[in-house]
Amino acid sequence: MLINVGSVGKPKHGDTQAMYAIISFARSITVDFRKVPYDYEATATAIEASELPNEFAQIIRTGKY
Repeated sequence: MLINVGSVGKPKHGDTQAMYAIISFARSITVDFRKVPYDYEATATAIEASELPNEFAQIIRTGKY
């Protein structure tokens, strides 16, 4: 079984929040996806100040790839 919640660094679902999963193997397998806010603007600003392409900053700001 593989569960991939994606990445904070390159969201593709239109949501700027970070996402993680909690997997339980109790009586049955359950997966609970959770979202948490983070300072995406600080990340986007750091990208713009680096040698990375500025389009990466826009991805972070919009949550769309």
